[in-house]
Amino acid sequence: MDNYMWNQILDLPVIVQGALGSFLFWLVFEILRRFFNYLLTLISRFNKNVKKEVLMYEALHHAHNAYGLGSGEQISFSVASIYASLNRFIKAVIYICLALVSSHC
Repeated sequence: MDNYMWNQILDLPVIVQGALGSFLFWLVFEILRRFFNYLLTLISRFNKNVKKEVLMYEALHHAHNAYGLGSGEQISFSVASIYASLNRFIKAVIYICLALVSSHC
């Protein structure tokens, strides 16, 4: 059954395959985005630090959208948004590296 469905998809024109792949990517992206937003809302009910951080990011997002393209304020908000998004990722990478180093000792 799976092989038949796979062959049917591969027989479609390339443009349809691309559209189907884009749709599936969008669908997975939306489902994960809504799930993590719900999860973050649920966590923020119990943790004041997370709630404060979520409110700060939302304010940053709305302030970023309030200014016109190319303005100095928007560039500043863009840099702050990039820092805010990479902040947790960089901390996670540091903790993973420390865990790997300590596991080999």
